[in-house]
Amino acid sequence: MTNLTGTEKQIAWATEIRSDITRSIHQTIADLKAIPKQAYGAKGLVAFQAALESVSDASWWIENREQVDPRGRSASPRNMKSTVVWCHLAAAKLGFDIMAACK
Repeated sequence: MTNLTGTEKQIAWATEIRSDITRSIHQTIADLKAIPKQAYGAKGLVAFQAALESVSDASWWIENREQVDPRGRSASPRNMKSTVVWCHLAAAKLGFDIMAACK
């Protein structure tokens, strides 16, 4: 992952946020792969995660933290949906097309 930039306090907070979100995305990818009709979605999230790893601005992570509940790491549909929605919103902000990456 790219090193974060910002103040020392921002970097510390953003590092924790990024770690939680990354863990949530990893779990969602695994969950999607386990559902035959949803496996294509995992492909898009894998590609998006690679793009997300290049975000170095600590303030971006802090400003976008509320879009997903990283504490929801269980495989429930609600948590999976929350993570997928966050990924789509974040991708749009970064100019990344998750649906195109699914193909």
